[in-house]
Amino acid sequence: MDREKLAGFDLFKGLTPSELSEVLEIGREVSVEKGERIIEESTPTSDLFVLLEGKVAVEFEITDYDSEKTESLRLVSLMEGDIVGEIAFLERHNRTASVTANEPTRVIKFDGAKLHGLFARNNLLGYLMMQNLALILIDRIKRSNLLWLNEKLS
Repeated sequence: MDREKLAGFDLFKGLTPSELSEVLEIGREVSVEKGERIIEESTPTSDLFVLLEGKVAVEFEITDYDSEKTESLRLVSLMEGDIVGEIAFLERHNRTASVTANEPTRVIKFDGAKLHGLFARNNLLGYLMMQNLALILIDRIKRSNLLWLNEKLS
């Protein structure tokens, strides 16, 4: 893993090289083939993923209970530097969406419990990464608001 490149990712901003190393010790690099699921909606896991390369689709399953038909609704496409799994990581609850690789993709998979444990042991590191997570989520909310507003105005 290119630590210099990773240091520029939003999730790791403000971390010292030693703090970044401490975080990366918990993660493991995983390669995912096109069409492979990284996260399955409704599964009980709190792992957090950072996209190193490739593109993924975040999708919800929508069921029409009258017709009993289910379809996938694409929420967003994400790429290098983005994170997925943050809601279950923060809530420590079941996954709220599925994430599928649109092309061959590499991710860093962080065990949620171990990452929370690191944050408990190193409060400053935990604070910085949680602040970064909050800023990432704020940016996503702002973009969603703009998309919604543009749709309403067209």
